[in-house]
Parts: sequence; C-alpha cells; structure tokens
Amino acid sequence: MKYLMLAGSLLLGALGTAGAEDFRWTPPPCDPKVTGCSTGNGVVDVQKEDQVFRGNLSSTLTENITVSIPAVVAMHLHEKSWTVDLFNLKNCDCYRAGEHNPTTGRDDVIDIEAIMNRAGTYWKGDNQAISGNPYSFAGTVNLAGLTGLETQLKNRVESYPGIVYDNAKGSVTWKGPIICFNRKIVEKFTNSTNWKVNVSVSGVTPGFPKLVLGDMLPGTMPGGVPNGAKFVKTLYSNGVPGSLDFTNTQAGLGGKTTGGWLDDYILEALVFDGSETAGDKTAAVNFKLTGTF
Repeated sequence: MKYLMLAGSLLLGALGTAGAEDFRWTPPPCDPKVTGCSTGNGVVDVQKEDQVFRGNLSSTLTENITVSIPAVVAMHLHEKSWTVDLFNLKNCDCYRAGEHNPTTGRDDVIDIEAIMNRAGTYWKGDNQAISGNPYSFAGTVNLAGLTGLETQLKNRVESYPGIVYDNAKGSVTWKGPIICFNRKIVEKFTNSTNWKVNVSVSGVTPGFPKLVLGDMLPGTMPGGVPNGAKFVKTLYSNGVPGSLDFTNTQAGLGGKTTGGWLDDYILEALVFDGSETAGDKTAAVNFKLTGTF
C-alpha cells in the first residue's frame, strides 16, 4: 500500500508543480444552427495542501475572450425629400430674407450663411413629430444677434414673389427676397476612429435657387440646447455647387468613433433672391460618411 501511495505522489509531481492538477474535457459543441459561435476546451485548477496547512490558498483560472467585430459605417436619414411650392407657401416655413432698396433699385439680401455660422445660433429636431417615427421631434431654431436688415427674418412670408400690400393704407409696405427653411436629422454610426462627413449636391436643374446647409452636432446639450460643433456651407448658388466637409477631429471627436448612433441636426435654407427661374427645379443632396480602418 505504501508503494502505491508513493507512485501516486510521483505521478502528481509529473503532471504539475506546487500541488496543481490540470485536466481537460471536451465541452458540447455550439448549436450548429448558430453561426459565429465557438468555444475552447475547459480547464480546472486545484490547489492542495495537507491538513495542517495554515495561510492563504488560491486557485486561478484565465478565460480568453475573442470578439470579431466587423468594420461598419451606417447612416439613417429621417426625411428623404423636401418639396417647396412657391404657388402656395401657407404651410411652408418661409420668411423675409431682406428688402428692396429704393436707393439702389435692387434687393438687399441677408447673408444667411453668416447668420447660421454665428455664435449663439443653433437648431435641433426636424420640425415635426411623425406618427410611427419615434426619432422625429419638433425641436427649435434660434438665429442669434439679428440686427438691421437681418431682423426681416422675424417676419413670415406666405406669397411669392415677396411683397406685402396694405389694403388699409393702399400701399406696399414691404417687398424683397424670401427664404424657406427645412430641418431634418441624419444619424450616423461608425466604429472607425478616423471618419469624415461630406455633404454635396448633384443633378441640379439650372435655375435652382441658392441652397445653404448647416450641420450641427448635439454636444452636451446643456438645457436642451445643442452646443456641439457646427458646420455651414452654401451648397449651390447661381450654378456653382459646393460641398460641406468635416472630420471627426473637427467635430471634437478626434481618435474616437461616433460613440453609437450620433445625430446630425440639419438646417437647410433656400434663398429666393431672383436668380431662380420658372419651372420644377430639383437637386439631390448627398450625405456621405466615410470611415478609414
């Protein structure tokens, strides 16, 4: 019996040290109906000391987890079209964009790109709560620091061309260019830490009005007001197209992913300053997210 006990001790010494026992078994396989699933063999660590041992005794195991994550870029555009009918502006979000100057005999037009770029100007939401779309919400627009000619933006317009006739006075009280606004939300997702956004136009019909677009990120939303990075660009004016571009570094997210789905609050402005021509005019606004992996 003593001989057998000694042989057992020698066998344990050959299998491990410091009283450790390692052995493996084959676990049941993953369900063959489930793809992307695999497991490795199990392991057990048993530490032993004799019955007179006093002190700390630990058993330690390590699990290695491997996750395969695909490279992803994705976008969600809440609104895929915008139609403005200048024959009936009662349901449109249109305002005065300046006024006629009797001295020069021309219309003075406000610089909406500069106003949208101004500190304190912000916008959010898509101006409507669409039934069945929980991601749409009205939000608001705040155009900061309006002075002089810019204060005309406070007056709604319901007719084209821009003119107001006062029947009581029997005279015209205002005439000039008009501007129509539209808001939408573009959500983006990428797990790249090096990404960029491009917004451009294509397929523009000659005679299309001036188009200005602003893209604003939520930031930390103090008091519900977006304070993230803001980018504004004239995408089309008098036959000349433009593009809006920014990187994640410029967006304040250098070296970071979008952090899940990240909203872009979009404000579009169509300026009817007389350069537009009659007919149905169309333009495609293209939102592009590129991630480098």
